[in-house]
Amino acid sequence: MAENKKELIKKIKGTSQEFGELLESNKFEEAFDIANKLNTLLKDDQLNDFTGRELSEAGILEMQDELKKYWWANGEMRKFQGILRKRGSRFSELAN
Repeated sequence: MAENKKELIKKIKGTSQEFGELLESNKFEEAFDIANKLNTLLKDDQLNDFTGRELSEAGILEMQDELKKYWWANGEMRKFQGILRKRGSRFSELAN
């Protein structure tokens, strides 16, 4: 059981590292895919077997909180991208 916990933590941390690197390098579409993978890992039923202390020490609770903030920011970014695309089409219409 302890080995399974370590393996899950290792997988979560590796995915979190990859996610962070993609965000830092402005690769937002690739990061979105990894965010979904991380989200799945952070909702794994096996995490129910962890104590609160284990979750805290592994940074899982903080990762869950940060991922919620990411989803909000990602939604805002996509909203503004849509607004800018609409402005672009409007400028194209006005040019004709």
